[in-house]
Amino acid sequence: MKRRTFGLLTGASLFTPGLVRTANAQSAPDPSLLKTTLTPFGAERAGNAAGTIPAWTGGFAPGAPDWQGPNSLPGFLQTDKPILTIDSGNYSDHLDQLSVGVAALIQKQGYSIQIYPSHRTHALPQYVYDNIAKNVATASLVPEGGRFGYQNAYGGAPFPIPDTSDPLAAGSQILWNHITRWSGYCQKQYEQTWTISGGVPVLASGATVYYKNPYYDPNGSLSTYAGKQTMILNLTSVPSNLNGQVDLEWIFSNTAEHPNQIWELLNGQGRVRKAPELEFDTPSALANDIINFDEYNGYSAPAYQYDWNYIAKKEMYVPYNANRTSLISSNDLIRPKFLNPDLVRWELHRVWVIEATLHPGYRNTMARRRYYVDEDSWIIMLGDQYDASNNLYHAEVNLTEISPGAIGNVIQRQASHNMQTGDWVVNGNMNSNVPFTYGVVPDNIFNPEVMASQAAF
Repeated sequence: MKRRTFGLLTGASLFTPGLVRTANAQSAPDPSLLKTTLTPFGAERAGNAAGTIPAWTGGFAPGAPDWQGPNSLPGFLQTDKPILTIDSGNYSDHLDQLSVGVAALIQKQGYSIQIYPSHRTHALPQYVYDNIAKNVATASLVPEGGRFGYQNAYGGAPFPIPDTSDPLAAGSQILWNHITRWSGYCQKQYEQTWTISGGVPVLASGATVYYKNPYYDPNGSLSTYAGKQTMILNLTSVPSNLNGQVDLEWIFSNTAEHPNQIWELLNGQGRVRKAPELEFDTPSALANDIINFDEYNGYSAPAYQYDWNYIAKKEMYVPYNANRTSLISSNDLIRPKFLNPDLVRWELHRVWVIEATLHPGYRNTMARRRYYVDEDSWIIMLGDQYDASNNLYHAEVNLTEISPGAIGNVIQRQASHNMQTGDWVVNGNMNSNVPFTYGVVPDNIFNPEVMASQAAF
């Protein structure tokens, strides 16, 4: 889904004397748990006591009852009926299962959510399961502290069994599980960003985006992994004044050792430049400055600005298995204040709750962030972001769907609401009739020198 945008860090800016916290030593958990009480990706295998969250029985993968091939959508998404609607009349009865942002959307803007039966659809290729089991014994946060990255992990969630005895370590581990979340080895899709101000939707940008995740190379291994986790090439074509703009990102596992890098080619300038400003709370021109670059996909910036704390694990209503939103037009999906409630599927799932507070010495317009991370896919499903006065600033909703081509649940659309102005953004694969495809993407397109050779004046 849309831009995991990281900027260039200078080595001298990373470390402030007296402020570096070394990760606590942790004895490795028992990897056999991933075959007994836990799923192969670290979630609780059993359902809940009430029976409203089912047990995980293998997820949606080849061999599942509804599997009809890599380009199909499972039939139950079209036949299930809502079991509950939460709106302004009853939301107070469900506050413990709602994020603060979703509750505010319901209370203040008339939003509603339709709850469907829960399905544990997440699944991964076997080689990823194998890698996750190995990571249990080898992965660790980097010595400079969990804010800066992880090491000795490859090809799956680095920390499938977070160390909840140390909330600061667990918070970082859960965040890195999200940042390394599965979305296939490489893919291509066309993405749009719509901004809505005063109830009027505007197509702010459209781009063809290529992703490649060396971290998930099926032919790789920990011994051959060089630390470059993800590469993203964003080719903007809409609107006309941005046609030809190119952004390239390299994302690393250990930002203390290898700072993430981003390059930018502005249309008409004919040269490629490093763009360290495209990170953190820099407003995104591709979203008409309504959201910041670090808000895509929940959180998408180097993690060192914040201390990440584990808060709890709990049952929450989250958008899930939202494949239906891939089948309808943007005009049907976008309403003046929010996504069409009749088209977005919500389910009850267990989530890890983590909270980010600014590390001493750093500044960001979002002084505090709380995220709700799906126990199965490790995806940030919902986000509440607060300003320096501790007022709710932005509320985020990430729509995940089953992706038969990649296997597993992936983020496909994101809605971010400015709760102080009413403006909001929705971005991702917006039923543009350009398929979301998986396959081989050549490495040479993720090269700033190739970008420069193709620059136009």
